[in-house]
Amino acid sequence: MKKWMYTFLLIGVLTLTACASSNQASGTFDYLTDSEQNEVAAAKKELSLDEFNKAIEEANQETAKLNDTEEVDLFSGTTYDAYLLTRANLSEESFKQAKDDAIFAAELDYDAYKSVSDALINREAYQKTMVKDGEHDNYGAYAAKSVQYLTAEGSPK
Repeated sequence: MKKWMYTFLLIGVLTLTACASSNQASGTFDYLTDSEQNEVAAAKKELSLDEFNKAIEEANQETAKLNDTEEVDLFSGTTYDAYLLTRANLSEESFKQAKDDAIFAAELDYDAYKSVSDALINREAYQKTMVKDGEHDNYGAYAAKSVQYLTAEGSPK
């Protein structure tokens, strides 16, 4: 009987842990304005978390193949939340809160964030300007690389 109780307890703890970690990557940010929330929703619609991660994985695999090595990590430190909040074009107040939440690097200033946020284009613009006929659309890798150096883990030291 005790084994069953421990088993159910373990399953419950693992389920709660999984839910908590998936919520963290879901991009729900209470401090955003309505317009910033709308931008996050549009960014999620254009590029899901799964697409984002798959694009990173594919780009890493292609690069590893080209370099005749087993594994590379071109996107170290890149996060989906950083992508979402960069696409949201945050106000200075929301940006400070995102830094407090450790989504962006502590040493990143608002002007540097804003220059990346203003330059990050949506998928439609990316397809019009960056993808030639017959080429693979790799918007996810573009988005990931664009925000990589804004994060604490991805910023060069």
